[in-house]
Amino acid sequence: MDVNVSGKLGKTEMACYFITEERAKDIKAGKAAVPKPIKELIKAGDFSGKDDQAEKITGDGISKRILVIGLGKTKDVDTETIRKVSCEAAREGSTLKLKEMTIVADAKVNDAVAAVAEGAILGVYKFDKYKEKKKDKVKLLNIVSGSASAKQEAQRAKTIAEGTNMAREWVNEVSDVLNPVAVAELAVKLGKQHGFGVKVLDEKQLKKLGMNLFLGVAAGSRFPARLVLLEYKGSKDKPVAIVGKGVTFDSGGLNLKPSGFIETMKMDKGGAMTILATVVTLARLKAKVNVIGAMGMVENMIGPNATKPGDIIKGYSGKTVEIGDTDAEGRLVLADTLAYLSKNYKPKLMVDLATLTGSVLITFGEYVAASMGTDKGAADGLFKAGQRTYERVWELPLYKEYDEEMKGTISDITNLGYKQGRYAGSITAGAFLKKFVGKTPWVHIDIAGTAWYEKPRGYIPVGATGFGVRLLTEFLTAKG
Repeated sequence: MDVNVSGKLGKTEMACYFITEERAKDIKAGKAAVPKPIKELIKAGDFSGKDDQAEKITGDGISKRILVIGLGKTKDVDTETIRKVSCEAAREGSTLKLKEMTIVADAKVNDAVAAVAEGAILGVYKFDKYKEKKKDKVKLLNIVSGSASAKQEAQRAKTIAEGTNMAREWVNEVSDVLNPVAVAELAVKLGKQHGFGVKVLDEKQLKKLGMNLFLGVAAGSRFPARLVLLEYKGSKDKPVAIVGKGVTFDSGGLNLKPSGFIETMKMDKGGAMTILATVVTLARLKAKVNVIGAMGMVENMIGPNATKPGDIIKGYSGKTVEIGDTDAEGRLVLADTLAYLSKNYKPKLMVDLATLTGSVLITFGEYVAASMGTDKGAADGLFKAGQRTYERVWELPLYKEYDEEMKGTISDITNLGYKQGRYAGSITAGAFLKKFVGKTPWVHIDIAGTAWYEKPRGYIPVGATGFGVRLLTEFLTAKG
């Protein structure tokens, strides 16, 4: 969807207006200027601005159609409200098979233009690659705003929303198409296209480095493992490392997942796809940051070489891990990746995103991601970025008692502790990862609940959500 910003309304197939209850009262009393059809609609008592109202009416010559959507009470309206109603408007335009439409942004809401662009672009996304008939989508969105910075805000929001949709597309893609080797090839292609560096470590290099935890997860798959390193240099500052779990399909290994859980396990690459989309987005924005992206790409399958429960594996850090459960595999990939980054790149901060534990769904459902780590300032920054983008994170404690629970009996560490992972599963997974970050400040974000939706909500579709692209971009580029 292309976005155009103008200071006034021009001829359009459909003009959309968002109206609060208070503004509807002013319109009815003749205290606010709006197109005549809207005034007549309100005076007739057919629209009052409540947040569950939407009316489509005949236009006024400038607009062929007018769509009026209620925002509810003014005090309850924020950027998330604007995102949701913009999504609703864009979907209506797509249903009507319009080529273009216009949304009049509310200048009284901070970042209204950005919210309009985000909500519309995110809202019309559909994974229909394998459908014979594709659904129509609005091609051009006009935004009317008097803000001097409106064009810049809209283009930035468009770029970030497109990055989110990119991540959605990759996570939704089937695992045989986007296997570890294919993801590495995609990253190389995108690096050349957008001007960031890409380095790929294959299984021979990983073995030489001693990244045996990483390789152990991939041992049962016909697709070899790949560690994909992305380097975006937008400043001379010490880099921030952003790391993603990239399990292109997670069968659970020999601890096989049951029906009802295994079917959607292409989503287990969500963290890595978010990292790739974020680096592409930063490059497109020409962001003044220095970022190392790392994607640990494997497939966790059953085969004659598959890792077995009870195996003890020595990782890159030199620590040994007893495999209590082959379905606790993402932490093994991340353990070697985090240790490698800490030693070889010495970033000022590491942030990892991973669809790591089912436990996080028990705690937060699909609405909030869990965070934990060793850097309180970064955790607070991510929380604030999450509040602004509505990709929300909430910090959980990493007390020393949780560290104790991950100690092994015949190995240094176990990959599944504390009542076999039944107690504090998300926290003990974080406690496991903490043992591999060294002295590097670090925050872990468990996106197992937020990366994939079982049903659509607002501008977030069923399936892959693209969670984390907007969060990380906001966090890495925030000025305060």
